Amino acid sequence: MNILKINWRKVFKFAFENMSALDELIELIDTSKQAVADGKISNEERSQLMSKYWKLIRALKEAQNRP
Repeated sequence: MNILKINWRKVFKFAFENMSALDELIELIDTSKQAVADGKISNEERSQLMSKYWKLIRALKEAQNRP
């Protein structure tokens, strides 16, 4: 990935608007990296990923509803 092609404005805007969901996002990314490290995703890993995904969705929804 070319770091110069990243739209940093969008990244920072997302981070600022959804600060409360960043922990969940990072957790999902870490879990995803671990799950694909061996080239396969087991049923247990798939379940963990879906759990983390829905946790992130709930956090984003809560962030939207805050004034």
